[in-house]
Amino acid sequence: MKIGKIGNKNIYFLPKIESETFKTLLADDLIKIAFLSVVAGYEKTNDVFLFLEKKLPERKKSLENFLSYILNDRYFAPIKFKIQLHILKKQVGKEKKDNIKHEYNKLILFSGGFDTTSTLLYALDQGWDPMLLWIDFGQKNAKSEEKTVKKIAKKLDRNLIIIRINLKRYVEKGWKDWSYIVPARNFMFAAFGAFVLSFSNSSSNYLMLGVPKEEYYHPDPCVDKSPYFFRFNSKLFTKFYNKKIKLISPIKSFTKTELVAHWKNVWLKKYKIHPFETTSCYFGIKCGICNACVKRCLSFLAGGLELEPGLKRNPFHDENLVEVYIRRCFEKVGNKTKFPKEKALDVLLALKRVQSSLSNGIKKLLKKVLGNVEENLLKREKYLKNFSLENLENKKKKIFLYVVRHGETEENSKGILLGRKEAMLNDKGKKEAHSLGKKLQKEKIDIIFSSHLKRAQQTAEIISQYLKKPIKLDKRLMERNLGIFEGLSKKEFFEKFQTGFDSEMAYHSTPPEGESTKEVQKRVFSFLEEIKKNYSNKKILIVTHSFVSKMINKYFHPELSAKEFFSFQLKNGKIKKFKL
Repeated sequence: MKIGKIGNKNIYFLPKIESETFKTLLADDLIKIAFLSVVAGYEKTNDVFLFLEKKLPERKKSLENFLSYILNDRYFAPIKFKIQLHILKKQVGKEKKDNIKHEYNKLILFSGGFDTTSTLLYALDQGWDPMLLWIDFGQKNAKSEEKTVKKIAKKLDRNLIIIRINLKRYVEKGWKDWSYIVPARNFMFAAFGAFVLSFSNSSSNYLMLGVPKEEYYHPDPCVDKSPYFFRFNSKLFTKFYNKKIKLISPIKSFTKTELVAHWKNVWLKKYKIHPFETTSCYFGIKCGICNACVKRCLSFLAGGLELEPGLKRNPFHDENLVEVYIRRCFEKVGNKTKFPKEKALDVLLALKRVQSSLSNGIKKLLKKVLGNVEENLLKREKYLKNFSLENLENKKKKIFLYVVRHGETEENSKGILLGRKEAMLNDKGKKEAHSLGKKLQKEKIDIIFSSHLKRAQQTAEIISQYLKKPIKLDKRLMERNLGIFEGLSKKEFFEKFQTGFDSEMAYHSTPPEGESTKEVQKRVFSFLEEIKKNYSNKKILIVTHSFVSKMINKYFHPELSAKEFFSFQLKNGKIKKFKL
């Protein structure tokens, strides 16, 4: 079908689809815009004419600015683009009745490359069930990609959708003008992916484009891999399809080298797929000299793999190329540019591993640079050797605990040992609870946990009035059972049991009919481990008692002696903050 014009040329959209999920692929307005933007890039023109079924999915000026942005790649764009959209007479599109609803709410834009396959393996680690979408648009490496995509999809039992579109003549014509990249390609891929997810039964959907850390957060990012690109598309897709379709990169927190190291250490054994089984070469022949091959070799070597077998040419035999990388790395490691140090260190690490194959002149230059960064390089090498994504993610998880001892009771004021005995807050205790509520308002607490003893519950309920958060009662936060000692004043206790009584005895002995320190430790540590597992990146308020607060402190300081254990004192109505 004719979907518009680029200059004076009519543009036709003639897709083919191979899928058990979809029967037909309709050119809705979003797909038309995305498809035409790629053609405009290859044709090096700013005027885009399109037939619309509805009104534009975004304000015209905003959409024009976005299309210009994604075409104006500062390294590869052959002209400066300033896209102008021209709306032709409206066309009435076919109904979408040929396609059926599906249960998938996650889709990976899949090429069989290292980044997209890493995204797939990461998704499977999370317990997600994504379908895959591969697009054959006439790219030079289409055969290599298709073979890889089908192989990996079959191996991991994934639902694969293949879309074939007629862009080959544009690719052939503009391939060299664009230095072998495809203009606005990720926007086109994402538009197709959003269309597929628009048929999901879920109201919340995630479209995944694999972009590693150094590309996503680069100070001068690729235009179709930047945070702005992800934000704009998420807003555009959600608005157009009237359901949440968010474009994300699950691997944006990890560098390509870190992903290689994790793959080598974990995924290789778990999924039985080797990084060498993925494809990246622009030409699909492992040429060894295109930008994709060179970057792939550097990342693989730095991550602990060998030089990839089957390369047509060894990229490290190109003296000019290697010298450029070395000099750039020296500047970057020396903080003379904003390029991440870790990326520069990874390049040097890779070159160090193949230095025996370098020319004498390049070896000498490399040796000089390595000498300047030897300490940092050793740290990076050690870090990558045993690297795993789980360890890195756990370090990034932040759980803040706000541990509060309940407000004062009459028994507290008289020095009476309560243990499990019930007691109510006195006036001072209530004031302390109100004061805590006001103080904690600025902390943005997510949830409140409390001992179910009344003095703790009362304190939590007063605080909750200020925080407007639910309270969960947990018996593991109860005060220690002091057995026959409960109800005694401290004076009475010491008169009866002071002989030989010290911190060691208090810690290691069990009150008759009471609870041992180990028993308290077991339940309190169990509670904290559960919090650690289920409440990542949350702020949690814990309303508890004196002995339990000491045990929470011990969780964070396991080396404490008995004397140090008891020296920690949380007074009534006071807070202690911990980072879990």
